[in-house]
Amino acid sequence: MDFSSLKLKEKEYRLTGVEARKYLDEKAGKPAQAETPQPKRWQRGLLTGAFDPFHVAHAKAIDKASSLCEQLIVAVSTDEVIRHYKGEPFQPFQQRLETVSYCKGVTLAIPQDDLYEKLEMCEALGVDVLFSCEEYQRSYYEDESAMTPKEIAGVERWEKFEAEANAHGIDVVYLPRSQEISSSILKARMLERSGYQEQQGIMLYSEGEDYSAGTEATFSL
Repeated sequence: MDFSSLKLKEKEYRLTGVEARKYLDEKAGKPAQAETPQPKRWQRGLLTGAFDPFHVAHAKAIDKASSLCEQLIVAVSTDEVIRHYKGEPFQPFQQRLETVSYCKGVTLAIPQDDLYEKLEMCEALGVDVLFSCEEYQRSYYEDESAMTPKEIAGVERWEKFEAEANAHGIDVVYLPRSQEISSSILKARMLERSGYQEQQGIMLYSEGEDYSAGTEATFSL
């Protein structure tokens, strides 16, 4: 590969050899620029998720959330929570929690042991902003009539969360969704290569309704 025409950028990872050495030497010779930190809109934020398996879109979401608040708490779903609505987790809880805790911008990583009681967690932690993904906004979908039961349930669940949060003075911010990668895409690829069929969880699309009754467990780790 010819590196001569490439413009070197921050966090460049594609370069090797002479050009990479030149880039590093130039960086080492430049004094660090002191930046005046800008005040952030929120003091303490909460981001929740399964992070199973953890991938680059999760890292981007954490980075974006942390840029909007002074302190970012990330609540990682326990294995029991994941089994309840997704099936058997790919990574055990302790590994996922530790991975998230090492991410830049994470002030504290904690367990999420209840998918539905986010308001109680926000109030206990003194949170003033709750982060979610734009796929849980009704406006994200061009045609509501084409939404799946799972998508509808996710939107309705977060509409409920947002109404409860707003009533208690807590804002809800929806972060951009990555179209290129997701945990579902990664798991589908891994399962396809392994030849296994994934076990489905209870999939409570709305409280009290079980859309997966009779599903047999055919995959486990």
